[in-house]
Amino acid sequence: PLREKLMLLGAAGTTHIVTFRPPELPLGDPFAAIPSPFGVPLLIYRNPFAVPRARIVPRLTVYDGNAGFIRAVQSAPDDLFRNTALADRQALIAAGVSPDASAVEGGHAAIVTDEGSFLTLKTDGPGGFLIVSDTLVPGWTAKVDGHPAPIVLVDLAFRAVPVPAGAHRVEMSY
Repeated sequence: PLREKLMLLGAAGTTHIVTFRPPELPLGDPFAAIPSPFGVPLLIYRNPFAVPRARIVPRLTVYDGNAGFIRAVQSAPDDLFRNTALADRQALIAAGVSPDASAVEGGHAAIVTDEGSFLTLKTDGPGGFLIVSDTLVPGWTAKVDGHPAPIVLVDLAFRAVPVPAGAHRVEMSY
């Protein structure tokens, strides 16, 4: 369904939707309508489900297998990815990470440096999980304040690093 597609695109940072016809969901008026050579305007809508590329969430929502992921997205509220990320139970067990960071709300994350294979971020707040909507492939490592930290696969493709409360520097390198 379109709602779930827009939610997943939003988790990946897709901020706008471009189409020749109005979407099934009520997204309001288009952000822009651009004339096209096809006789109908190209419509641009804001994606209301978009989240920042780097964000802190207070907890991870656990699912089991691909079917569990689909069920979790289908049954979730529209703001699912603003408050959590989805993590496969087996990935959490393999990383030795608990899905609960004991924070009631997420903190703040800001990208300081992005060199493709090296990413530096600043975090602050009550702690939780730093989610970076960049692909996690084998070879990525993370450090929090210079100490090795686990990276967990979330939302089927992205990186999550547990961060404690307070201000921290997180480095991810490939």
